[in-house]
Amino acid sequence: MQSNTVDLKAYVEKGISFETYYKEVKEVAGKDENEVDFHSYYVLNAQRMDRLQKKITLSDQQKERLSKINRKITFLIITEGWCGDAAQSLPVVQKIVEASDNLDAKLVYRDENPDLMDAYLTNGGKSIPIVIGMDSTTGEHIFRWGPRPEFGNALLKKFKAEKITKEEFQLELQKAYNKDKGAAIVDELLSKLES
Repeated sequence: MQSNTVDLKAYVEKGISFETYYKEVKEVAGKDENEVDFHSYYVLNAQRMDRLQKKITLSDQQKERLSKINRKITFLIITEGWCGDAAQSLPVVQKIVEASDNLDAKLVYRDENPDLMDAYLTNGGKSIPIVIGMDSTTGEHIFRWGPRPEFGNALLKKFKAEKITKEEFQLELQKAYNKDKGAAIVDELLSKLES
């Protein structure tokens, strides 16, 4: 779902870089646990992003596909530091951005930007992260991706059908992210960029 009433360029202008976001997550993770809601999630997500930034690589085929993107595109990303799917996805998105002169990314916090979040609900919910692909020059909405790769959505459907418990869902999702090593996210975003 995408709303034509949202000025995406305005959100890009107030957005932050991945590096700033990562630094802010680490700062919150370093605070006393009694100072911060969801503190344990920030700690876990800082560790996840540390690990992923060291391990994520693009295949030669993915780099080749990325080299053919000749339009300037900005990823406007709606996120929060406590979000596990964001910690799994954003380092991968950043690797894609770093590998192309035609891509840029700006991140905004979901809870500070309710109008933007309301324009990009997932089945009526405020699920994140949401990656909005937009033309860097015109601000035109091109695509949306998120809040997780397709294998994660399939696991969520299984959980919602009550075939697995919440704990089993979280464990299975983590295993799937670890096994995939970001490849599905890269391929899904490349498909969006190519269409």
